[in-house]
Amino acid sequence: MNSRLTRRRVNTLGVLTAAAAALLSLNACSKDTNSDPRNLTPMVSIEGSDTMSVLLNKWATAFMKDNHDIPVSVTVADSGAGLKALLDRRTDIAASSRDLTNEENETVHSKGMHLVRRIVALDSIAVIVNPQLELSEIALPELRKVFAGTISDWSQLDSKLKGDIVVCVREPESGTSNYFREHALKSPKEPKDTPPTEYAKNAVILNSNDALIGAIATNKSAIGFLPYSDARGSTDKVKSLKVKLMASSPDAVAPTLSATTDDYSLSRPLYMFFDSKAKPSTKKFVDFCLSDKGQAIVKEHGFVKLK
Repeated sequence: MNSRLTRRRVNTLGVLTAAAAALLSLNACSKDTNSDPRNLTPMVSIEGSDTMSVLLNKWATAFMKDNHDIPVSVTVADSGAGLKALLDRRTDIAASSRDLTNEENETVHSKGMHLVRRIVALDSIAVIVNPQLELSEIALPELRKVFAGTISDWSQLDSKLKGDIVVCVREPESGTSNYFREHALKSPKEPKDTPPTEYAKNAVILNSNDALIGAIATNKSAIGFLPYSDARGSTDKVKSLKVKLMASSPDAVAPTLSATTDDYSLSRPLYMFFDSKAKPSTKKFVDFCLSDKGQAIVKEHGFVKLK
């Protein structure tokens, strides 16, 4: 990896179209960019999503090969940390596997910021279990009850199974955790403004995707969720379950690249956020990520490129 990259820290539904170029403009006022310390150097700093770590580092390396005068710094933690850094003007780009929360939107408004939001790739969330568990699929209503703690024994899902279910989740700041909770732990029958159910009180919280893979791989009773790109590369350690809308639905769908833009229930966009008056090098890097060359990297590493 290029020495100008920082080392990595431990750290929507349906087809998505031209909304990738949507502009998020939440206030008419913006501070003078000349007073912004980020503009003192052409270096592009990126902070955020653990899910996007491979993409960010590959994009940075490829971009710097073509742009020797623009160094790129990548810091990976989680989506919340990246967005906070952007709102505090400590990074040029926030990489996020979720959209802004209401609280973050309020912060943008209160600071008089204009943010641009770009969808840069598509991904799915895989529901994973230990390979030794004799279960191959799950319906969304059952999934909701498992992660909420209402179903706590495997025998409640399959009479041939037994034992307590160990629910494993990512930390609250994780974009994957936020998206999964919003879309898997909320019934479609509930009013739109109804908050999703909380995770089970005894859920095991892990601070990185690697840690979650390790927890599932060493516990036959565990269940969790991962970006499909990570689950796809860990089939020797974890097994992805097929998912169907209802128990009575005829077909369960496995997370795959093609299903991400078709009929898989837990698909999502991946974002980059940056200031609307960002320096030219920042915009140049985002444009590279959206270019044919940048999107080829998306496809190469287990994500779905934009059409």
